[in-house]
Amino acid sequence: MYTELREVLNEFKDELKVEITGELRQEMRGMEDRLTTRLDKMDDRFDGIDDRLDVIEGRLSDVENDVTSIKLTLENEIKPNISRIADGYSMLEERLDREAAEEREYRRRIDYRLAALANQN
Repeated sequence: MYTELREVLNEFKDELKVEITGELRQEMRGMEDRLTTRLDKMDDRFDGIDDRLDVIEGRLSDVENDVTSIKLTLENEIKPNISRIADGYSMLEERLDREAAEEREYRRRIDYRLAALANQN
């Protein structure tokens, strides 16, 4: 009787093992499918991020090119013009100083002549 019971238990144990193993395999396949789906979604998201990064890198490259262009314009066009304007301002300032000195000298001579005329009378 124990032998029969043992055989029945062993059969039950084997059937249970097969059933549990099948259920575990089925559950693992389901988990694998869900994981694969999630990974695919993540891949899609990463592809989207990669595309966005490519766009950002392109824009950054455009900005760098614009900055370089502005620097070149500044160095080659604006800076020399500013130097010419500064030189012209200096020359104008010197001319105005010279003319003011000549005007003061002219007024001094007129005052001297007027004083001399006033003394003659």
